[in-house]
Parts: sequence; C-alpha cells; structure tokens
Amino acid sequence: MWWVDSFVAWLKDWQTLVAGVLALGAALIGGRYIMVQVRESRRQENDRIGRAYAAARATMPLALSAVSEYAMECGRVLRPLHAGAKDETIGHRGVTFPPLPVEVITAFQRIIETAPEPRVSGVFARFLCALQVQTARLDSVKTDLSAGAPSAVMVVSAELEDRVLDAAVIWARAAALFEFARGESDEVPREFNGADRLTALHLMGFYDYEQERLYETANGRSNFSMLSTSV
Repeated sequence: MWWVDSFVAWLKDWQTLVAGVLALGAALIGGRYIMVQVRESRRQENDRIGRAYAAARATMPLALSAVSEYAMECGRVLRPLHAGAKDETIGHRGVTFPPLPVEVITAFQRIIETAPEPRVSGVFARFLCALQVQTARLDSVKTDLSAGAPSAVMVVSAELEDRVLDAAVIWARAAALFEFARGESDEVPREFNGADRLTALHLMGFYDYEQERLYETANGRSNFSMLSTSV
C-alpha cells in the first residue's frame, strides 16, 4: 500500500532522530525508576538511623548514671589521699583509681554517630574528651604516687584538690544531661551549673566546714560550657 511505502521512506530519512527520541524516552523512564529507588533507599537509611538514635538515647540515662558513679568513686579514692597529706605533700603509696566503664564509651559513641543535630553530637563528643583528660590526669597522679617513682617526684595537696574538682565537674556535667537523656527535653543544655560541683563534693564526703579552700575554689566559677573539653 502506498502509505506503508511512504512511512518506510520517511522512517529511513528520519531514523536517526527516531532512534534518539526512543533512547531519550527510555532514559527518562529509567531515570525515574532510579530516582524512586534512591528515595526509597534514603528513606530506609534515615529510618534506620532514627531507630538507632532512639535506642542510643534510651540507654543514655544508664550511661550517665555510670559516669556519675565513676566520678563519685574517683572522689572517694582521692579523699583519704588528701586527708593523709602532711606538709602539703603526699608520700609515695600504691593507689588504684576506678576505670572509666567501657559501656559509657560505647553509649557516647552511638549517640555521637546517630544524633540528627550536630550540637547534640558536639556535646557528647566534648564530654568524652573531658573524660579522657580526667583519666589521663589520674593516671599521672597514680604514677607519681607509685613506690617506683623518683623520690624527687612529689604530689602536692593542691594537685589532689584539682583532681577532686575534676571529678566534681564530671559529675555536674552528667547531671545536666539527665533531662535530655530521659526525653524530658529535646535540647541539650548549653551550660551546666558550676554550683552542682558543690553537691558532688558533699556526696564524695568533702564537707565545706572541713575543706574551706576546696569549696572556695569550687565557688569561683558559676557555669561551664557543655562544648568545653576542660574539667
């Protein structure tokens, strides 16, 4: 039939264009399918991260409780050392400080990895750094007090007081995060109250009527930034 011959002739003349149009159509269909797959994969990944964050936050009260107890135990170990100081120095002796619980490191790592807000990750990352600084300082005290330390190496009472205050700061920082950890607030605090160090000192057995210098130092600063790594 004549129209078939005409169509075939037209197709021969425009076959390159027709092939290009067909290829473009196939690419558009394939691209749409790929975009649907990408969106679904992204949704599933976001859902996985959201569940992981919820789980990490749910375990945070236990982790903070472990940090609080760790800080208390550090203070309890330091108390007899400080009380036994003579002439502002402490004689060489064996001492064992509690290790930082491994589950605390794991719990902090999970919330740092999964938190949707960078500020939440930052607060817990800085807290972990502060714990590392505090444990390193205690290790230094342990080494200097050991029987094998050179006789010229001395630990002075003021240094022990600083380590006691370190532990009190760790306790106060943990206390400030409980409201967030328990879901009572969706925001981590920007600061923690320095006055909570006084509560920590009392719980450790350091009383204001016996430790005037220690309490005077603790009263010297009101608030601490949660994004600070200092203790």
